[in-house]
Amino acid sequence: ADFPVAEIDAILRTNLLGAFLVNRQAMTRVREGGAIINLSSAVTRGTASGYSVYTASKAGLEAMVRTLSLELRGRDVTINAVAPGPTETEMLRTEFAKPDGEALRQFIVGSTPRCRIGQPDDIADVILALAGPLRWIHGQVIHASGGMV
Repeated sequence: ADFPVAEIDAILRTNLLGAFLVNRQAMTRVREGGAIINLSSAVTRGTASGYSVYTASKAGLEAMVRTLSLELRGRDVTINAVAPGPTETEMLRTEFAKPDGEALRQFIVGSTPRCRIGQPDDIADVILALAGPLRWIHGQVIHASGGMV
């Protein structure tokens, strides 16, 4: 409720407006047979205290991908989003550095059927598949979370 408006604006401008502007350019420049791939977040599937603006920005991006898939009608260009679950990135390492960070790490590991935190290569594999052989997937959000719900 007391999240600073300047921070709300920065998150929305980066994750939603930024994505819109990049997608708009990509739709005019990507060659036939190409793929446009956005990054969302698995946080859109659930709730996380303190992440309402971030979650809203990523949910908006997911809706945008579905709509833009219709605007690409008739072209051999796919557009999708990948929604990673907890992945060993700087953002997550910052969370782990907080006082309750180790408890968070253990919660995440315990919540995934794979019993580990995702690695950047796990997400890159999904992106590469969407950019390559998976041509029939279009306008979708692929959750790459190691089975975490």
